[in-house]
Amino acid sequence: MDGLKPLLPHSWAAKIFERLTATYGREFEGKFKSGELIDTPAGKLDKGIALAMQAWREELGGFVDMGEDGKQTDKNGSIAYALANLPESAPNLIEFRNMCRNAPAPVFKAIPHKLTEQQREANQVRIREIAGGIGQAFHRRTSRVSPHWAKTAENFELWPYITHKYCLEAYAYVGEVPPLRFLLFAMGNSLKRYLTDDAIAHAEAAHG
Repeated sequence: MDGLKPLLPHSWAAKIFERLTATYGREFEGKFKSGELIDTPAGKLDKGIALAMQAWREELGGFVDMGEDGKQTDKNGSIAYALANLPESAPNLIEFRNMCRNAPAPVFKAIPHKLTEQQREANQVRIREIAGGIGQAFHRRTSRVSPHWAKTAENFELWPYITHKYCLEAYAYVGEVPPLRFLLFAMGNSLKRYLTDDAIAHAEAAHG
C-alpha cells in the first residue's frame, strides 16, 4: 500500500504481464525491456519491466476490492474483463486501464418476495380500510356541493360535458332549477338523467 492509495498485488501484475507477453510477444515486452536485470520480491526481473510493472500496480490499484473473507478481489471483474477483451495491438497502461473501466456493471437478480398467508390477509384488510376511507372522503366532499361550487367548476374551463354534469348534480342536490343554458345542454347531450322533474319541465317549456 502506497500511503492511502491501493496497489494492485504484485502477483496480479505479474500475471497480467505474463498474459500480455504470451499474447503479443515482443510487441508488449519490447515496450519496457532494458536488458538490465535487478532483484525484486518476485526474483530477478528486467529493470524496465519491473519499473513498468510498478506503474501498472499503482494505476490499476483502484480495481482491487476487499472481499468479506478479507482477501483481495477483482472489483466487478474489471481486470478479468479487460484480459478477456484484448485488442489486436498490445495496449499500454492507459489503454488497459480504460478497458478495465469499460467493464459492465454487475447485474444483481432481485430475490422474489413471497407473501405468507398472514401477510396476504393483512394486506387485504388494509386495502379494504383504504377503500372505505376513500368512500367516506368522497361522501363528505359531495355532501357540500352547491350552485356556488358549480359556478366555480364552470370557471375552470373543464370539458363541457364533465363541467355541466357536475353543475347539474349540484343544482339537483339543493333542489334548484339550473340556468336555462345548462338545461338546454343537458337535454341535447345525454345529461337528462341528472335533471329533476321540475328542471325537465322548465327546459321543455323554454325549448317550445
